[in-house]
Amino acid sequence: MSFTVHIEKAKSDPDIYLFHNLLSAEEGIHLSEVAEPYLNRSATFSGTDDYRRTSHSAFSTHFYEDPVLQRVIQRCSALSGLPESH
Repeated sequence: MSFTVHIEKAKSDPDIYLFHNLLSAEEGIHLSEVAEPYLNRSATFSGTDDYRRTSHSAFSTHFYEDPVLQRVIQRCSALSGLPESH
């Protein structure tokens, strides 16, 4: 799979970057399908649910075993300069 990721600096101080075309359409669909069973409503800093907070997050060590997600993790690490563990 070959495509070009476009990096846009959206803001300075702190530096904020947007990564356009980071995922292919197929990778995005795969990520959604793999994460869906693990999605939980995000809690507030205090650890409680808040009706105003509508995001969801997912975590599973299974993600690191998936070859598609591993490729995405490697790409994110290479582009951001952060270790894959982040």
